[in-house]
Amino acid sequence: MDAIPVSLRGDKKDRGPGALSWLFWLAIAAFLLILLREHGNGVGWPWVLAALPPLMVAQHAFYLYSVKSRSVSPQQGGEKPSFLSVDFEALEGAWRRYFGPGQIVLRFGVPALFLACACVLQAGLFFGGWFPKLATNEATGGQLLAAGRFGLAGAYAYVVVQLGVRNFRADLTGGGALWCAVTVILGPGIAIVAALALPLKENEQFARAALFFLAGLSPQKVIGYISDSARKALGDGGLSASVLNNKSLLAIRGITLDIQERLREEGIEDAYGLAFAEPYHLLRNTNFSPRQILAWMDESLLYFFLPDTAEWLIRQHGLTGAIDLAYLGHLASTTPTGPASKVLDALCTKVGMPMEEFQMLLQRMFEDQQLIQIWNLYNSMDVWQPKAFEMEG
Repeated sequence: MDAIPVSLRGDKKDRGPGALSWLFWLAIAAFLLILLREHGNGVGWPWVLAALPPLMVAQHAFYLYSVKSRSVSPQQGGEKPSFLSVDFEALEGAWRRYFGPGQIVLRFGVPALFLACACVLQAGLFFGGWFPKLATNEATGGQLLAAGRFGLAGAYAYVVVQLGVRNFRADLTGGGALWCAVTVILGPGIAIVAALALPLKENEQFARAALFFLAGLSPQKVIGYISDSARKALGDGGLSASVLNNKSLLAIRGITLDIQERLREEGIEDAYGLAFAEPYHLLRNTNFSPRQILAWMDESLLYFFLPDTAEWLIRQHGLTGAIDLAYLGHLASTTPTGPASKVLDALCTKVGMPMEEFQMLLQRMFEDQQLIQIWNLYNSMDVWQPKAFEMEG
């Protein structure tokens, strides 16, 4: 089979990501050594530390392009049974919209550049002598500089932990990288504001340092606390009936509370949102198994088409999702006297729908473009492709 990152005709050799991975890390090591050599060991460490977060984002972008893009690319040329036609050009276009080099640079290269600028700016402000004179009193200016440094230390700790955890789980997003840049800028600023607005006594040095460090570590919590207080004061109102009637993500098999929270980060609040999400968006931004994501979306589609009886169909009849039911309808239409027709009659009776209406529903499912895309992806994607990773020579 020919993977998209290599060639649709297989006429280009794929040397795999091994050599590129070594070159990437050698480039990082060389960059850090040059940075230390230029600035000297005495004053160079703030600049080295400033370079680490954007390099972590760049490493994840490199992983997406050189490894993950190949592992989720649709394949052409395999003899795979399918009752739906495979539109390989559409799958290729969807893959390139999320894993093409330009998209990777746009989604991760630009946030890495913003993060690099923010880190270098803050390193220069608080450790490179760029800090402006904010107070006429020298002692007050020194206190503000110290507050900003503690705030920067808290913000830097948050960014390194956040990027480290996300890189370890391989689900870093461009938005997460941008938020890290915002945190680096916002953390020291909030600490300085706290130093001006909440003056403490001179003997409370630890309390001051802890306050400024926490201001940088969790500016989002401070902003969230203010927002929650304002929302409570203004009144939040009750949930609408449409929100209350939505099917929870926890109804989908295999989705836990942690997975639900992760999917909400991608803007997916319920099963209906998951049913019509873009598969390659989730494949790029999360570390869940590719076929697991497609199975969740397939099951969510069943809840979309049959919200009242989907759970019963899954538990009592072993259907895995909308594709199973559409396939059953396809078998019943091609072999009217076969066992599939008898099963369909029994399901129709238990679902409580007239046979004509039930058949029209199955026909709509069979023609639904989202269902077709999920089915095609599931059958045309090799989750792990040994040939795509073989080293030549």
